[in-house]
Amino acid sequence: MSPPHWIQAESSLVVYVVNQSKDKAMETTIALTSGQFAGNVKAAVVNGPDVTSENTQENPNQVGTKEDVLNVSGKTFTYTFEPHSVTALVCAIS
Repeated sequence: MSPPHWIQAESSLVVYVVNQSKDKAMETTIALTSGQFAGNVKAAVVNGPDVTSENTQENPNQVGTKEDVLNVSGKTFTYTFEPHSVTALVCAIS
């Protein structure tokens, strides 16, 4: 299976993080012991206005997913995970 079109590397690393804090963002450095980050990191974040947010028939868009693409290189990068969120980082590796 080939990687998605936005990843132009031979392999990838996928990191899933749940930040359970109600109000504190969590900054983390992600480091490789071998290889290097090769450009694109796709971040997909599931979150809502607060920890009790839920999608209902009356408010169907309280919780949603937003995506971003970061350009990173080298052996490390730092990412800040939003409070009360679930994040998937898909990292191109060379």
